[in-house]
Amino acid sequence: MTNSPEGDERARRRGERRALLLAFLAFFFLLCGYFVLRPLREEAGVAGGVRNIKWLYLGTFFGMLAATPFYAFLVSHWPRAKIIAIAFRFFIANILIFGLLRLDDEFWVWGSRVFYCWLSVFNLFVVSLFWSHLVDVFDPAHCRRLFGLVATGGSLGAIAGSLITDLGIGTLGPAALFLVPALMLECAHLALSRCARAIEPAAETAAPRGRDELIGGGLLEGLRSVLRSPYLVLISCFLLCMTTSSTFAYFEQANLVKRAWPDDPESRTRFFSRLNLGVQLLTLVFQALVTGAVVRRFGPGRALLALPLVCALGFLALGLATASLDTTIAGPGLAIAVLAVFQIAQQATSRGLASPTRQMLFAPLERSDKYKAKSFIDTVVYRGGDLASGFAFDGLIAIGIGLAGVAFLGVPLALLWISIARRIGRREARLRS
Repeated sequence: MTNSPEGDERARRRGERRALLLAFLAFFFLLCGYFVLRPLREEAGVAGGVRNIKWLYLGTFFGMLAATPFYAFLVSHWPRAKIIAIAFRFFIANILIFGLLRLDDEFWVWGSRVFYCWLSVFNLFVVSLFWSHLVDVFDPAHCRRLFGLVATGGSLGAIAGSLITDLGIGTLGPAALFLVPALMLECAHLALSRCARAIEPAAETAAPRGRDELIGGGLLEGLRSVLRSPYLVLISCFLLCMTTSSTFAYFEQANLVKRAWPDDPESRTRFFSRLNLGVQLLTLVFQALVTGAVVRRFGPGRALLALPLVCALGFLALGLATASLDTTIAGPGLAIAVLAVFQIAQQATSRGLASPTRQMLFAPLERSDKYKAKSFIDTVVYRGGDLASGFAFDGLIAIGIGLAGVAFLGVPLALLWISIARRIGRREARLRS
């Protein structure tokens, strides 16, 4: 019996809604589990000595380099569903092992350092795999219409995970908390693995999409794909500008907050808490109301311009406020207020608009690029930029540039970033046409 066109359309829309719900839940569970673990990582970094954190960054980068060929091997030898299952179950086993190590304080002395580096690698890899799966399952039109809503699930998961740790650390204890992200990750895997089946055409006679075939290729295919493609090189440059800007803003924040409250850890904690709350609330607004409308109206390429524009204005304002602080024209209150507005605007624009939009850039590419090249960019390039910009900030301060000078240097960086975003937009439009 042949289905009517109207029936096919209703079935297609039901499948789309179900796939959206599953992707939403998967990202909710994924970031909920991560944000349960994140405060435990920060505590591990502080316990090991603040001055040693830069070496943990270095360990994270080398861990990323070691994990990249293993991930490429999975992509080359197993279909999509198998890759998701192996990766998620592997990370669940890791989480349970760390929970056992946390039971023994003596083991945790060195285990905490490994955990710090591991979680930084885990976060980027599993989020990159999540978005790689979605840009493979959804077509470009779905991506532009639905990714803002999918990202909303991640923001709600981040809030839920933070609340679980805040409420559970005193009752369950840190070791028992590791059971929560293990459960969340399994729930994320179950939801994500069903997305492909939900979005498939409802008609029995529909042509198979062939999305679960082996991707193949060598272990360094991701690196080679990036070097061969001007489009992927531009995306890598965009990400390097983003990580440099966010790292500079982060270190500016650390220095200004320390100057504002040198002997008041309670006030510093309260400031960070309110800053995070502001970021999450504005991010939800972007994801639920802004991202989809902006991408549909202007396209992913032009939507990318928002973040560097925010950073250009923010660094200029922060430089002026910090210069007035250095010359005693104004107290730290002005610099802190400007910093807070800048960080909330920058982080919310990054998470709520730039991040889901950047994932859409991979939708028109070949499947190998969606998994291998994207993973290389999201992990090695990201952490490499993070590491290099952190050492660059320390070097600029060491030669006497000062906080205001570093902030002003962020302005030309943002202008270069805008130029890169415009070129990405033109190439992305040509790929879609």
